[in-house]
Amino acid sequence: MALLLNIIHEDNELLAVNKPAGLVCHPSKNGPLSSLVGRVRAHVGEAAQTHLINRLDRETSGVVLIAKKPRLRPPAARALGAPSGHQRILELGPRASVRGP
Repeated sequence: MALLLNIIHEDNELLAVNKPAGLVCHPSKNGPLSSLVGRVRAHVGEAAQTHLINRLDRETSGVVLIAKKPRLRPPAARALGAPSGHQRILELGPRASVRGP
């Protein structure tokens, strides 16, 4: 699975991956591993209720956050969507953080 996901951080509630350019975030008709969501489901199990906190366009590479528990998505998404002119940092662990606008 290491070849399918470049995991930056993972704990019981959150998964942070480095999405490569050329990979879509949402499931497509090109097979279960053709999207980031499909690869995440393969990693955490099909029964898990994962939710994208942010997404990137197909052509864009960068960090995508995935909530492993539905209750985490709203506060994490709010933290990344701070009002313009303010920057917030979502702490992922001792060495990882994601900066919002």
